[in-house]
Amino acid sequence: MASNESPRTPEQSKTQPEYDTGHRWAYFWRRDHMKDGEKVSDVAEELGIPDRTGRRWMRERKLMGTPTAKRRVRKNKAASKGSKLGRPWLIPQEVLDEMVGGVYALRSSNLAIL
Repeated sequence: MASNESPRTPEQSKTQPEYDTGHRWAYFWRRDHMKDGEKVSDVAEELGIPDRTGRRWMRERKLMGTPTAKRRVRKNKAASKGSKLGRPWLIPQEVLDEMVGGVYALRSSNLAIL
């Protein structure tokens, strides 16, 4: 006998959330204002972030400097790796360079006005 329930998407496993600028800022502030004898892992636990994530943020902060590390860093990371964000181009770079610079037949020809 068939069930009367509608089909549903199965439960998804909970993945680690993406942390925003506010989380990073709060973590850096707490790290800068730690009390004597307070552990770094306790600070991360208090803010609800894994200790490993906090340590990675501190490593990035050391590399990029304090003001930059408190903001969104995806674009800076991509630039340092020599890549760009977004989809890859469908037209090869050589074709784009040829169209923009140098002699391009269609660009230099006169347009017919009707």
